[in-house]
Amino acid sequence: MTRETVHIVASSGCEKVSFSRRSPLRFICRAMHAGFFIVIGTLLSGVCGGLFFPHNPEAAKLLSACAFSSALIMIVLIGGELFTGSSMIMAISFFERDCRISDVLRVWLFCYLGNFIGILFLCALFSLSGTISPQIISYISLSFETKLYSPWYTLFIKGALCNLLVCIGVFSSYRLKSEGAKALIIFIVILGFVLLGLEHSIANMASFSFSAMLLPKSDFAAMAKNLFWVSMGNIAGGVFLYALPLWFSAEKKEDK
Repeated sequence: MTRETVHIVASSGCEKVSFSRRSPLRFICRAMHAGFFIVIGTLLSGVCGGLFFPHNPEAAKLLSACAFSSALIMIVLIGGELFTGSSMIMAISFFERDCRISDVLRVWLFCYLGNFIGILFLCALFSLSGTISPQIISYISLSFETKLYSPWYTLFIKGALCNLLVCIGVFSSYRLKSEGAKALIIFIVILGFVLLGLEHSIANMASFSFSAMLLPKSDFAAMAKNLFWVSMGNIAGGVFLYALPLWFSAEKKEDK
């Protein structure tokens, strides 16, 4: 890998900064689209899991993991500003000295806010539509005990490891030309993080939103704790587990 590829990623970060300054509402709208795709992936995952769990729990977990990979595939191939992927992109742009820390934080904040707004809006529409069966919500809620009541450091580490895998999928969009190859890499890494039970802050937003809207009791304090530590872990994974080693190890074109 040459430094040229790193420059391409860094340039993408600069474009995000420029667009977020020039048209902040449009940038947030792009982030909302990514939130929409996460909701769709969460629902597909819940449908597959809910249908098969009573008869074959192992098949249910595998199929729900496969279904959720559609969320990141849509974001990468169709477009959208996802907070977790932006953590890696903006970090590389910062390491290349193409933007300031204030620019990085601005993009992260806009992505996070837009993802959250998009998720709340689409979850509300699906909840009001009456199309979500109790089976789906029950399956989505299966892992809540682990998500809501794990120690903070467990959530942080799971968030960091999760975003390492997510960023591999996002980075494939810069390295690979074929859309089929990009989709395959994304499918593999997302399958891995779901099956391993790792923590993705934006995916958790969707699960928690459905729970809050459709279940009689929700522990909002525990949800907030999860989102905080998982979000911090996602940032750490994107910046220190992937972006920094990638930036440091990329050889110069002439050295190759």
